[in-house]
Amino acid sequence: MIPIRLTLLLIFFIILMLLVLGNPVSVQLNFLFYTERFELYKIIIGSMLLGVLGTLIYTSQVRNLRRSRDRQMDYDDRRH
Repeated sequence: MIPIRLTLLLIFFIILMLLVLGNPVSVQLNFLFYTERFELYKIIIGSMLLGVLGTLIYTSQVRNLRRSRDRQMDYDDRRH
C-alpha cells in the first residue's frame, strides 16, 4: 500500500504539472522597482519553491525550539 504522504505528494505534483502546462503565457512581474516579463509557469514554480523553503525554515525553527524547551525541562528536573 502506498503511504498517504507519498500519495498526496504525487497528487500535488500532478496538479502543479497541469498548471505549468496550461499556463505558457508570458506575463509582466512588478516588484517594487523591478519589472520583468516571465512565463507564467516560471512564476508558479518559483512561488511553489519559495513556499516549500519557507515551510522548511519554519518547521525546523519550531522543531529546534521544542528541543531546546525539552532540554531545559530535563535540566530543571535533574536539578530538583
